[in-house]
Amino acid sequence: MDILSLNKQQREYEFNQNTQLMNSPHLGNGMGELDLHDVNLQQILHSLHEEAIKKINEFSFLEAISDLMHCEEILEAVTAKGELTDIDEVIVLLNNLAMCYQRIGEIDKALAYLDGSLYNFKLFMPKSSLKNEIKMNSIIAKISLQTCAMLSQKGMHKNAYKFAKNSQNYIESSIQAVLRASGKYLSKTKTDNGKKPSSKSKLPSKSSLSLIKVLDNFLTTGKVLINSKIKLKIPDWAMDIAISDIMLIQPLSIQQIKEDLNILEEISPDALTYKLCLLACCHYSMATELNYIKNTSTLCDIGENSVEKEYIEALSILSTFMSKNSKLFIHVHEGYLKNCQKILQDKDDKPKPSSKISMRRQCITPTPPERNKAPQKVRKNSAAYHNSKGRRIQAVSMQYELA
Repeated sequence: MDILSLNKQQREYEFNQNTQLMNSPHLGNGMGELDLHDVNLQQILHSLHEEAIKKINEFSFLEAISDLMHCEEILEAVTAKGELTDIDEVIVLLNNLAMCYQRIGEIDKALAYLDGSLYNFKLFMPKSSLKNEIKMNSIIAKISLQTCAMLSQKGMHKNAYKFAKNSQNYIESSIQAVLRASGKYLSKTKTDNGKKPSSKSKLPSKSSLSLIKVLDNFLTTGKVLINSKIKLKIPDWAMDIAISDIMLIQPLSIQQIKEDLNILEEISPDALTYKLCLLACCHYSMATELNYIKNTSTLCDIGENSVEKEYIEALSILSTFMSKNSKLFIHVHEGYLKNCQKILQDKDDKPKPSSKISMRRQCITPTPPERNKAPQKVRKNSAAYHNSKGRRIQAVSMQYELA
């Protein structure tokens, strides 16, 4: 079973990096009679998109696809005339078509449209500010994870692993940008010589400051500094978010893609916790794909303990910043026990070799962490690994004062 518990036969698939509306398989002659100067195309697009979203919410995906195809034809006709189109509408359209095709099991079409959404997003989104960098990297990380899930569903585990790894790099860059932005924001609002900040300046909440302090140290050193004075606030939704809420493509609206969070909102517990959910899912996905590759490929260069260390990394993040009772932690922990403890048990059942005989072991697995074991014990193994591989974020060390 793959990440989404869907098992499909492996088939060949090649990415078209230039998947755009110009190559639409649905472009026909139906729009040829449309006079672009006599109708309000923007109003038609919005109306069709709203109808499609309603049908998506009713699980009428085929009808939603029909409406979205009309949107696609209109945008194609506008583009053919050399007129400008709103790139946000293109991205939302491609995402929602990918989502509908995924729901009805048309994985190849879903991958093609999601690839087109990612291509346009990378090409046209601005990168001139830290705020845009945070948003862009987070969205690309999520799209990459969703691509990983579908490639895994098709049995293309090496490609799926690459997308999971890319997703990790993007979400870590997003978190690093948040830390840099929070440092700059705090330096601007910090009082000088006892003077109060201006009325326009707002300080982050204590829960945000606590989370930033722990997160900065966690990502830099791999250690968790939590004492009685620092209490991490876990959002209520974090207990119920499931792996499918992240790995499955979700419907997207124009309002969502245009949403412009300020720095205070980006460093809120909700926004940071969601980014940490993405990071944990990246490590879980890499562990899942590495396990498939290790078990199915005879010509693979995978470290004997690479799989469990990715699992431990995901569990460490979730147990530190969320809860061991959360759905996401339980899902990842079950995967860890299934794929790693079995190897440990098989290894213990085998007779120990003589010291004069060299035997290659299939997996070197540490004792799985107990449910009530402190997070620090789990993290030490993972921190050593990542320090040796140089995969840690070198975030800027910052000093924070808690009111």
